[in-house]
Parts: sequence; C-alpha cells; structure tokens
Amino acid sequence: MKSRGLLDRWYKLAIKIPFAFAMLFTMGLMFLTAIDVIGRFFGRPISGSYQISELTQLWIICLAWPLTVSMSSHVSVTFIISRLPTIAKQIAGVLVNFVAMAIFAIIAWKGFEMVMRSREQAELVNILDIPIYPFQIAVPIGAALSFLVYLVQLVFLVAGRNVSQGNEQ
Repeated sequence: MKSRGLLDRWYKLAIKIPFAFAMLFTMGLMFLTAIDVIGRFFGRPISGSYQISELTQLWIICLAWPLTVSMSSHVSVTFIISRLPTIAKQIAGVLVNFVAMAIFAIIAWKGFEMVMRSREQAELVNILDIPIYPFQIAVPIGAALSFLVYLVQLVFLVAGRNVSQGNEQ
C-alpha cells in the first residue's frame, strides 16, 4: 500500500511539474510578444522574437504532453471499443498503452540522437546565432516523461484502477 501512495505522488508530480514549466514558458512568450508589439509601435522591435517564439513553443508543447496523456485528452475513437465486454476493453487499453509507450520511446531515443548530432555539429538558430540543441532537448524530455506517464497508467490498468483519477474500479 505504501508503494501505491508513492506511485500516485510521483505520477502527479510527473504531470504537474512539466506543465508548470510549460505555463512559465507561455507567460514568457506572452510578455515577449507584448514587448515586441510595443517595440514595433515605437520602431524598435525585438530582433529574433519570431525565432524565440517558435523555439519556446517547442518547449510548451513537449512539456504539456504528460498532462495531455494523463487526462486522456488525445484524440481517440471509441465506437468499436465501447461495444466490447469489460475484459476486452481492459486488454485494448493495455495494448494501446504499449503502442503509445513504444511511440514515445522512439521519439525520446531519436530526439536525443538529434540533440547530440546538433550539439556535435554546433548548429545555430538563424538570426540569433545561438545553439539550437537547448531547445531541441524539449522533445526527448517531453517524450520520456510521457513514456513514464503511460508506464504508470499501465500499472494502474493492470491493477484495475481508474487511470485518470487513480481510484479503485
């Protein structure tokens, strides 16, 4: 029972902490855009603000993946699954989790390779002349966290617990 509470706490932290950072990046992007618009009004826009906005959105999206996974907010088609018996629904849930885990594992692996290659080749962001890999690292981080969230959901499914709320079914 103690490990179940620890798993629940870890699960909630793995969702909330990245999302809190995504919100901070969103606020920063909002302020950057506002300051850039005001600067344009006075003829002094922020140079590279478009590129900074693009790169910040990468962090926002990837850090929001774990929350999206935990809330089951991704697109799903249930017209076939809803007609199946309960045991078949549980089996389908386990299979879907395995497939999603595999996809996020591949994204994390290939994303990490992309970051390492970018770092080795010293790739820079156009106009800003800053390294791009600190922004690219968001992809493997978000994918690895999403993989772990799916893993915890799989444990909950196998234990017969409701994934989104962590309650007994």
